[in-house]
Amino acid sequence: MTTMRHPEKFVALDASLTYTFPLRKMEWEAAQSVVGSYSSGIGHFSFNHRGNAPAFLDDGMETIRLLSVQSTTALAEADMDDLRAKLWRIGTGYLYLLNGDGTRRWSKARIDEIPRVSVTGDNANFAYLPANISFRRLSFWQGETADTGSRTITTSGGFTITALGNVPVQGAAAALVFRLRSNAAGASGGFGTTVVITNSTTGEVLTIVASSGGVNGEIKIDCGANRIYRSDDDGSTYTSIWSSTTPGNQRGLMTLAPGANSFTVTGVTNADLSWSYQPTYL
Repeated sequence: MTTMRHPEKFVALDASLTYTFPLRKMEWEAAQSVVGSYSSGIGHFSFNHRGNAPAFLDDGMETIRLLSVQSTTALAEADMDDLRAKLWRIGTGYLYLLNGDGTRRWSKARIDEIPRVSVTGDNANFAYLPANISFRRLSFWQGETADTGSRTITTSGGFTITALGNVPVQGAAAALVFRLRSNAAGASGGFGTTVVITNSTTGEVLTIVASSGGVNGEIKIDCGANRIYRSDDDGSTYTSIWSSTTPGNQRGLMTLAPGANSFTVTGVTNADLSWSYQPTYL
């Protein structure tokens, strides 16, 4: 029998500390507000400065209520000491969710206060202690495992990248990277002087002007870091070609919309295009 998605653990960024939540005695509540962008004027209703675009998101608030059940009061007290100290010492860490299919999602988070512990006359003489933990989530949820794909391009044409997740793949955490590696030897190489990559779904375009790629030529587009590089030695060393790159009307390099993204690539005669990213969820 599988379990519903639930918080699994809180891990330090350097993995030096981990606290794992007890599943059987736990309750999880997730909440996240949107940031209003309104102003009042003369007339009915407010003016929405976001127009038809989605509202900006406030920090996520993840509340975990758990019950430590031990064989002795001393063990229950020790467990609470461990819980409170570890969650504070971790600072900003990775809060993990375990999905019903065994996969995981993570988000950067930190506790909003030292976990609250409740002791009443009913449980003072018994080996259990209830605790309330409030996390402030500081990013979208990301898939634990990167999604990858590749395609050999021998002529200019179209293809589809189907992005997992339910929000756009963008920003440093999403780590969207494209690599265009030449498959052809000789002066002309596998891609020409000018390569144009278009995501028709998002309307984003990248025009890259670089010398033709020989058999060891590669163009690396790191969308998360907003960097673009050229290699002529099979990826051993890279040189920035940012000044030779012209984005379209978008901010940054390129993103993926949730679901199917229709791409075209021109200026390529024989090369492998590969991509990787972290699926992103609300």
